[in-house]
Amino acid sequence: MGFFTWLRDKVISIFVPQSKSRDPWSNDDGSQHEEIPPPPTPFEQNMQSLGRNLDALSVERRIVVIGRPGAGKSSLIRAITSGDSFPQPYIGPETDATNWSSKNLHSGVSLYRNWAFVDTPGYGTTLHPTREFLSCFPFQKFSIVFAVVSEKVSKDDEEVISHISTLQEQHGTPKLVLVRGRSDGLSEGDRPRISIDLSDKLALIGGTEQLVFFSAATLEGVDTLREKLIALFTSH
Repeated sequence: MGFFTWLRDKVISIFVPQSKSRDPWSNDDGSQHEEIPPPPTPFEQNMQSLGRNLDALSVERRIVVIGRPGAGKSSLIRAITSGDSFPQPYIGPETDATNWSSKNLHSGVSLYRNWAFVDTPGYGTTLHPTREFLSCFPFQKFSIVFAVVSEKVSKDDEEVISHISTLQEQHGTPKLVLVRGRSDGLSEGDRPRISIDLSDKLALIGGTEQLVFFSAATLEGVDTLREKLIALFTSH
């Protein structure tokens, strides 16, 4: 009896295909499933949306203003445009009033005459990490970058400005202009020292010629920035 049972099982094992245990990570043909990337964060979605909005613009003179929270980016745009850009950058009591970590971003672009300005959120924060900012911001869609720094240059400032300088060296664009914000408290003797220090620390292309002192309170530097915009776009 045992022999016939053995023989029956043997015949079944030879002539009846046995199902193999299936790897849950494999397709039917045995190939591996492709890893599904995580969905983009709201910050990344807003960056992508900005890129599409820029592509839809007929305005070619595009300026992006970057910097740490509270550096004075929104105030700089308002000063250069005499408050006539639309929509106007929001200036609030918060240190960083521009928030791109939510899904309710407007176009991201402020228009003034034949110029398009973008007021970016302050990098180097939990909501807007520097690495994420650099990895997904569409710098290649801009002709000019105004990089605003305040009293103390941070490691995030150095990393971002180095990244833009590399792009400029490799592609010739965007052009970088360094803006020292909140300059109304500086004496005339402070300026040469700060110029040399910033130029050395940030390895500025063009040296101190590309450094402008700006104050939203006194409007120092506004005319110089306008002149630089015109000159850079004329030579672009």
